[in-house]
Parts: sequence; structure tokens; C-alpha cells
Amino acid sequence: MKAFSLLIVPVLALAVAGCGGDDRTALAKKTVTDYWSDIGHLKIDQAYALLSPGVQAGLPKTAFQQNIFGFVKNTQGISAKVYRADVVGDCSLVTLGLISPLAPTSPYKVHQHLYWTQGAWRITDNNGYVTRNSEKLTTCPTGT
Repeated sequence: MKAFSLLIVPVLALAVAGCGGDDRTALAKKTVTDYWSDIGHLKIDQAYALLSPGVQAGLPKTAFQQNIFGFVKNTQGISAKVYRADVVGDCSLVTLGLISPLAPTSPYKVHQHLYWTQGAWRITDNNGYVTRNSEKLTTCPTGT
């Protein structure tokens, strides 16, 4: 039994390390997926928590909430399809398509910027918005 215990501990450690470990590309995609799912379901607190401290400092939660309610109302609902995430250092640029019931077959291609802070990705676009500009992530400025 002791030999089995000695074998199972390293195997479990490897299994846990493989489950989400430090795959920051996958985590960047998940952060953006979660953010837009939260917005689509009007989970304001959860979506707001995914914004970087710098964005939160310039955007009170009440203003964010008003923006989101107006956005979801005007689009008649929103969802997102994440296409890719590029990571350079502590920065990520995620390419996604926003989907509205008004145009369900034509995702609106946009980009979301993220910064790795305190062990997690946080959205750094002003007001939690996205950018339409197609750009290549080549450097990572510091800051959140």
C-alpha cells in the first residue's frame, strides 16, 4: 500500500498541474468568454470584477451598469465567440466576435486587451469596451 501511495502522489500532482496550470493563453480566452457571458446575462458584479483595477478606478460600477444595460438593450442581447488569444509577457490581445440576435450569422469582429495582475487576467480596455482596430501584439507595456 505504501508503494501505491508513493506512486499516486506524483501522478496526482501532474494531473492537477495539467488542469489549468499556467496556460495563460487559455485563461485569457476564458476571461473574455466569461466577461461577455456575464454581460449577456446581466451579471454586472461578475463582469465588473474582470476589469483591471485601473479601469475600475476610472469607471464607477453604477456607470458600468448603466452602460451594460443600454448596450444589451440596444443589441437585444449579446454573446461572444472567442477566436484566438495572443500573449506577450503580461499582456494579451484576444480576438473575438460579438453576436447579437439582430445579426446572428455575422459576428462583429473585435479585440479585447488584457493584463496579467495578481495571478489573473483583467480587461484593460477603457470602460470595458473593445477595439475594432486589428493589431499585432508585439510588446507589453507595464500597468493595469
